[in-house]
Amino acid sequence: MIFRLFPRVAIKLGDERHVFDRDKLMFTEVRVIEEASGLSYGEWDYQLGRHSIAAIAVLLHVLRIRDGQPSDYKSMEFPAAQLDVVPLHDDDREYTREEIEAEIDRRIRAGQEGNGAGPTLAAAGPEPLSGDPGSGRPRLTSPSSPGSTESARGNGNGSRTRTGSSSRRTLTAS
Repeated sequence: MIFRLFPRVAIKLGDERHVFDRDKLMFTEVRVIEEASGLSYGEWDYQLGRHSIAAIAVLLHVLRIRDGQPSDYKSMEFPAAQLDVVPLHDDDREYTREEIEAEIDRRIRAGQEGNGAGPTLAAAGPEPLSGDPGSGRPRLTSPSSPGSTESARGNGNGSRTRTGSSSRRTLTAS
């Protein structure tokens, strides 16, 4: 949630501290993220928003490189409990726990009042599209053709579809 609510955060690991400012992420860094993670930028960003340790580790790798430190993502190893993500004020001061809670409460109240400043920021980036039922995200398919066209679903003029009788599954005893 921290990555969705705050555009600037400190990634801390032991004595290391790196600042991630979403607005300063460069194309070349995004390429490194995609190559290291095996995910598209949108998929990685979605995982980052879910606080995936793998997504944060790729970000740490990129920030180390940016800061002139050697980094090899494939051999990266660290105690997971030492990894910390802390939101930053504009002047690089770290938010306290109380300030984070107050900011979240403020955004929730503002969203309930209907002024459009809900708990998430537009800077949070895109979420990947999904066809999972109930996911709340659109499917990667185009809408069906209108019934007035020859290619309309269920008019019998096309190939058998998943809804056709030949593709229906039947339960059989094993």
